[in-house]
Amino acid sequence: MRRLAAALACAAVAAFAALPASASAPPGHLLVNGYEYSLTLSRVKLDPGTTIVQFVNNGEDAHDLKLKRVGSDNEKAIGVVPSQQNASIQVRLRKGSKYRMWCSLTTPVDHRANGMEAAFRVRKNAG
Repeated sequence: MRRLAAALACAAVAAFAALPASASAPPGHLLVNGYEYSLTLSRVKLDPGTTIVQFVNNGEDAHDLKLKRVGSDNEKAIGVVPSQQNASIQVRLRKGSKYRMWCSLTTPVDHRANGMEAAFRVRKNAG
């Protein structure tokens, strides 16, 4: 019985070792804290590839978050997030690029014009 258990354990280890490694790296993460009227980023340089952008609305008013690579017309968005709530979006960041983000709400005042914007860069190579 011991030999059978040992043989099964060896077979399981060999089968696990034969599995291919994951081809894709785990996604990066960017935390964006929103207030009246500012955005604070957890980092300003990120690795290229898939990244989860998490927006936390720490303000008293509702806010949204728009994200765009400089030089592109393609915009990503997190819809309106109520006060003290959060939401996230998964994006693919291009290496060597610069991105801008902002709150696009305009009532009662223009949030972006009042300072609710930020930028970050994507490294040319990972890490």
